Amino acid sequence: MAQKQAQSAVPLSAIEPHQRIQKLVADSQRVSIDPTMPINRYYRSGSQIVETADRSLREGKLEKAFTFYLRFVTIFLELIQQHPGYRSVLPQDKQQTKAKIKEIMPKAEIIRKKLLAMYTAEYERYLVQAQQTAREAKEAEREEQERAALESALDHSSSVAATVSPPAPSAPSYISVISEQDAKLMDQVFYPSEFLTDRTRISGQPAGGGLLLPDANRKVDRSLKPQTLVPSVPSAQAAAITSATGFRAITVPSDTMRKFLAVAAANTQANLETCAILAGTLRQSAFFITHVIFPKQTGTSDSCNTMNEEEIADVQDRHNLITLGWIHTHPSQTAFLSSVDLHTHCSYQLMLEEAIAIVCSPKHQETGFFNLTPVGMDSISQCRQTGFHPHSSGSPLFANPMHIKRATTEKLREIFSKYATQQINGELHMTSEDFVRSFLGQSYNEESMKLVAGIADTSKDGLISFAEFQAFEGLLCTPDALYKTAFQLFDRNGNGSVTYSEFVDVFKKTDLHAKIPFKLDGPFIQLYFGKDRQRVINYVEFSQFLHDFHEECAMEAFRLKDTSGSGFISALDFQDIMVNVKKHLLTSEVRDNLIAVSSSATGCSSPSFKSNTLVVNRSQVTEGHKVSFPYFMAFNSLLNNMELIKRIYLNATSGNRLEPITKDELLHSAQTMSQITPLEIDILFQLTGVIHQSGRIVYTDLSNIAPEHYIKNITHRLAEIRAVESPADRSFMIQMLESTYRFTLGSVAGAVGATAVYPIDLVKTRMQNQRTGSFIGEVAYRNSWDCCKKVIRHEGMLGLYRGLVPQLMGVAPEKAIKLTVNDLVRDKLTDKQGNIPTWAEVLAGGCAGGSQVIFTNPLEIVKIRLQVAGEIAGGAKVRALSVVRELGLFGLYKGARACLLRDVPFSAIYFPMYAHTKAAFADDEGYNHPLTLLAAGAIAGIPAASLVTPADVIKTRLQVVARTGQTTYSGVMDAARKIMAEEGPRAFWKGTVARVFRSSPQFGVTLVTYELLQRMLYVDFGGSRPAGSELATSKASIERVNPDHIGGYQAALPMLNGIETKFGLSLPRFTSTLAARRQVS
Repeated sequence: MAQKQAQSAVPLSAIEPHQRIQKLVADSQRVSIDPTMPINRYYRSGSQIVETADRSLREGKLEKAFTFYLRFVTIFLELIQQHPGYRSVLPQDKQQTKAKIKEIMPKAEIIRKKLLAMYTAEYERYLVQAQQTAREAKEAEREEQERAALESALDHSSSVAATVSPPAPSAPSYISVISEQDAKLMDQVFYPSEFLTDRTRISGQPAGGGLLLPDANRKVDRSLKPQTLVPSVPSAQAAAITSATGFRAITVPSDTMRKFLAVAAANTQANLETCAILAGTLRQSAFFITHVIFPKQTGTSDSCNTMNEEEIADVQDRHNLITLGWIHTHPSQTAFLSSVDLHTHCSYQLMLEEAIAIVCSPKHQETGFFNLTPVGMDSISQCRQTGFHPHSSGSPLFANPMHIKRATTEKLREIFSKYATQQINGELHMTSEDFVRSFLGQSYNEESMKLVAGIADTSKDGLISFAEFQAFEGLLCTPDALYKTAFQLFDRNGNGSVTYSEFVDVFKKTDLHAKIPFKLDGPFIQLYFGKDRQRVINYVEFSQFLHDFHEECAMEAFRLKDTSGSGFISALDFQDIMVNVKKHLLTSEVRDNLIAVSSSATGCSSPSFKSNTLVVNRSQVTEGHKVSFPYFMAFNSLLNNMELIKRIYLNATSGNRLEPITKDELLHSAQTMSQITPLEIDILFQLTGVIHQSGRIVYTDLSNIAPEHYIKNITHRLAEIRAVESPADRSFMIQMLESTYRFTLGSVAGAVGATAVYPIDLVKTRMQNQRTGSFIGEVAYRNSWDCCKKVIRHEGMLGLYRGLVPQLMGVAPEKAIKLTVNDLVRDKLTDKQGNIPTWAEVLAGGCAGGSQVIFTNPLEIVKIRLQVAGEIAGGAKVRALSVVRELGLFGLYKGARACLLRDVPFSAIYFPMYAHTKAAFADDEGYNHPLTLLAAGAIAGIPAASLVTPADVIKTRLQVVARTGQTTYSGVMDAARKIMAEEGPRAFWKGTVARVFRSSPQFGVTLVTYELLQRMLYVDFGGSRPAGSELATSKASIERVNPDHIGGYQAALPMLNGIETKFGLSLPRFTSTLAARRQVS
């Protein structure tokens, strides 16, 4: 490794010229033929390779031109014959390729000679410079020796000889300048962080994009062809696109993905992939995508293949377009590159190093931008597997995607104009106060305000232009936005790196420095900025530095408190460090018990568990109680790794968030995670022990201890009301309002669920009412499907909804009372930690089932009589009001016992089953997607509906009017005996399938509607919320969202809070949402 590093440190000019040529030739010839790739794609790639080489030659980039010329020759002179499809190539194509090789070879030889001459001149200059440097070093050494001898003679102390090192060569870079007139930041940018930082990405944006769909007649749609941009003279304020790799930037117009998805919509709805070619032009040393070409293609749910590729080449030739990559959809998956996609993109990147792959995931509303790494190109080009298969490599095969959910340029400009107050040369600009106080709504002091505004002000002129405003919005959309935001806070001059002085300047303004006087000249700083503190660090290095620096601050605080150097500090000092340095890791539960937990760990006795009760040392905490350095580090490591602890817990409980586990069980599960130590597990149980004094933990305990997330994701809310500020403010009236709120939403949810499955319910009722063995001609339906067909045939489609109106009139209060009572009883039987035992869940469900009979029975009997009325041909029309008059008040409750016998067990089974199934379907963050809610509701309905079918049959027989000759029943037991005697045990299970197919989806639709309504029509009564309704809830994000914070700016405030909560860096006189709410609590 050291040898490789030494080699990489040698400048290219120090390499012998012929060796440089040999290395360039070897790199150019490092290509291979993939037999699984269509051979016509190689021939199409060949013309693109030659065009790239010719273009590089015209621009004076001899090395790049030489590389591509040799690559073309290697492929078509040495390797293409190995392809199994070589014999199918048309003779004229072979002849054209041979002619192209004859044309290229002289060019390549001329370039080789020019490169050799250039390398020779560089080598000679290097030798002269090296000799000069050696002489200077030798002269300096001689002078040092003479001075040392003189000082020795004068009895002075000797000094260490200084060596003079030649300056390190700067990394090669390619800079392209875009005129200010055309410098509009695009909505979509390809390059990930390792190629370009967001700060430097400003590119020209075409007026529109083109969609080309070749057909049999090769007609081209030119209606969306972009306007030609007229180049102008670059101005002093124009932005530069710099890349150490020499890659050009690729501009993707903001509406490219939207237009592509519109064309692909039909395939997406059918769960079929769609692909297209990205083509464009080269202007001002940057690529611009101007056309999206849709070839003829075939597709499946996870692949697509193009056809008639010669038509694509014809379109590109006629419009003089360059292939810049490809774009395709993932109809049901996230945005990533599959193994098949990797092979496809390899062919595009072989033509053009900058070629990109765009993956659109409309289902997940994300877009990925990809480019193969050099390791990926080598690995994929050598791979011969087909279909979906793994690729093993120690390094990433492609650059990480940038998931983008951007605001439109028009909307962003409208908001910018609303807040911008300065006008310079006819262009609006935001001041620091406009951006921070007016737009972001934050109350920084004057100095801190300028620092925060400087994050967006990349030109550092004190004003924020629209291009900078839009650029920062794009930065906030990137996956590593938090680190990039922090980096731009410290990058005071906007040159893409952070110096020691810049870091110190910002750090000294933070509250952390005021509380902990960190040694800025210590060994830790030297490791990053060098002994002379002249080294600069880039973004990638700074992200690691920021992470390590915060941990170093904690250790520095411990050293300051440990004045005796014993490795121990007092419990009070421990509390002081955690509150002042690590407060962002502390929830209120942890903060309030810091001394108690440190005392129980370091006092006279250790916590022990007896009969599931924690016995904690309660002796008074004084300065005598000590906290060791290992305990201090383990405590901080535990809080930093709470998300990992949650995974360990879920692994131990097989995903059950309600199961309590012991310390031994958690330790056993933690053996698979080497990052977690036994001491951290001990501290975890000490923390939970002093909070609620139990020897076991559940998932909610971990959530209460885990540091707050700086980002909150929840379902979009149509309304948001906060009835109380805290649970302590819940009065009886608030609780009544909460029940009314739940009752109302339950009514709507019940009506939606009943309407969705009412036809199934009608078929179920008629099947159950059908009797066998007692009445000739009684068997009218062979099965449920036969019943459905006959209803439609004789009564029409509306016959399936006979009796729906009274059903809706009853089902609304029925489902409402059931859901409300279940939630109410569960709330009362849930402990302070949010846990509820199984027996309490069963009891809550049973109470809900019993309460609903008040509404269910009258409506059920009316509904059933209306449903079976259509069975009698030519019979008098039966109306709901006539049924009510006939039965009377007490008659409406006929069969109530059977209703209770059915509904109480049903709800006692259903609601606990639903709660546990929902918890099992939740993701790693405990969040339930609406589809998982629907699935949980439907699955829970299967056992609940089927097991109570006998009671449902008895209830139906009691409530239906018996016709002449049919058996009548006087009660539940009488009906059970007669049905068994006349029809046998199978009669009790009539309509089971129809009942399951009705009840299961009905309750699935009802429950998902009920919970989604609570998410969207959010009212906080200070009570419990539906489990799994929110993602990573952060108190910092509860404040009302500014409607002008669109696109990436939705994350602006969470990111600023994240700098405080993630790194502990808060600016003075700034009250974050997080801090404000903590003070209230």
